Amino acid sequence: MPLKVDRGKIGFGGLRLDHYLAGETQHLTVEAGTVDLKGPTFQTGIGRVQVTDAKRPWGRFNWSGLHWNFLSYYDTRKADAQLALASGALLYEDSSNLHGELQGNTPFADGHGFLVGGLAYHRQSIDTAIRRACRH
Repeated sequence: MPLKVDRGKIGFGGLRLDHYLAGETQHLTVEAGTVDLKGPTFQTGIGRVQVTDAKRPWGRFNWSGLHWNFLSYYDTRKADAQLALASGALLYEDSSNLHGELQGNTPFADGHGFLVGGLAYHRQSIDTAIRRACRH
């Protein structure tokens, strides 16, 4: 198959806010952005695939203190009509990741060591149903 888009365009954008709280013993970071892909070609397990139009918004949050840290992120990928160049098939993807972690720490042995523990959660969703592929 010939390329559907003859020139690749990749656009990035993002914003980040960092703020110190409580006399600089706590730190807050909030960050978000997006990526827009049109035309790049990638080698995959099924051969070369051209991404004709994909959007990848994302966000991240982090709060850290002396003994606690909470972080989370979310990203998604929406690609309605990727083109498999070996077969001409249109490939669809609607996927996302949601992740969160809570970590705590406490010193011991007069500060010569730290005991660290935490919890993590991750949810991934992937939809590649071919029936949703755009008609191009």
